[in-house]
Amino acid sequence: MKNNISKSLATLLVLTASIAYGTLSTTIKLAYKAGFTVGEMVFGQIFLAFLFMFCFALIKDYKFLGSIKPKTILILIGAGSISSLTTIFYNLCLQYISASLAIILLFQFTWIGILLDYIFNKVKPSRLRIIALLIILLGTYFALNISYQALAVNPLGIIFGLASAFSYSFFIYFSGNLATNIPIIYKNSIMLSGSLIISLVFFPPIFLFTPSVIPISFYLYSSYLAVLGMVLPFYFFSKGVPIIGTTSATLIGALELPTVLIGATLILGEKIVLHQIIGICLIILGIFISTRTKIST
Repeated sequence: MKNNISKSLATLLVLTASIAYGTLSTTIKLAYKAGFTVGEMVFGQIFLAFLFMFCFALIKDYKFLGSIKPKTILILIGAGSISSLTTIFYNLCLQYISASLAIILLFQFTWIGILLDYIFNKVKPSRLRIIALLIILLGTYFALNISYQALAVNPLGIIFGLASAFSYSFFIYFSGNLATNIPIIYKNSIMLSGSLIISLVFFPPIFLFTPSVIPISFYLYSSYLAVLGMVLPFYFFSKGVPIIGTTSATLIGALELPTVLIGATLILGEKIVLHQIIGICLIILGIFISTRTKIST
């Protein structure tokens, strides 16, 4: 399948997906304030994302799904299971700490990915990558506002935030080259089925079988998280990244950080101080240096 789109459109797609990702933290926080639980939000967004993507795949070409080898399906389901752990850990993280701190913890996947590359592929990081890692860690120190609020931060939030970063790193590492011959719609449909299985294990939707009426806001929040957090970004990235390249996509993806900060400040009323903004800038600089070294090494 040819990808005949311009570089400008590809850049716009990746930019839109990154900004969409950046709005999720604020939306999840608002859902918690509305009285919904972690389990309800995790199940709601994964189930609806699976439903949207699977129905789309069936409408496009249902015969193709039947032609995929069982072994490939199992591998993709496994990759989707790892992806769901990121969703679960990140949602749990947001239950305990602010949206701005949660996204900073998730972005630790940048240096974790370098570590995994060294452990599994024996790829020794270059001097520039080590500098990038140190800049990211320094930026994290400032961005987390450690000097002022370390004692006030719930340690469970830190643990779940770092767990989301590790699971996301493993997902990127192991799924990057999986089933590259399968169109993204079908590939993501199968992976989301793995995510759904894990969400059912950890958060069985008991609330669906209670006598009480499920409020319409549950479907609104879940649909927003499913479409803006899973369906559209997956598709936009799959269309845009091959055109503009991984390096450019990674740099544009870093815009998720300031997007979360803006949402946390304007909508949630979270207080952001100057040295946290400096920390965010340092993290983005570290990401830039890290991606540039992929070209030179």
